Amino acid sequence: MKYLLDANIFITAKNLHYGFGFVPAFWDWLDRSHENVLVWSTRRVRQELSAGNPLTDSYGHDGTSAELS
Repeated sequence: MKYLLDANIFITAKNLHYGFGFVPAFWDWLDRSHENVLVWSTRRVRQELSAGNPLTDSYGHDGTSAELS
C-alpha cells in the first residue's frame, strides 16, 4: 500500500510531537519510506513547505523531499 501525504502531516508532526531534534527517527523513516516508494506527496505540497514559512521550511533543507518524481 502507498500513502499520499499532504502538507499537514509534515507541519503537524514538526510542530507537535515529532520535532526534528526530538524524534529524528520519524523523519528518517519518512525518507526511507519515500526511497522505497511507500509514501509520496505532490509538487504543490513541496512548494507549500518551501515557501519561506519559518514553521515549514526546515524539512527538506538538505535537499530531501517526499515528492515522487
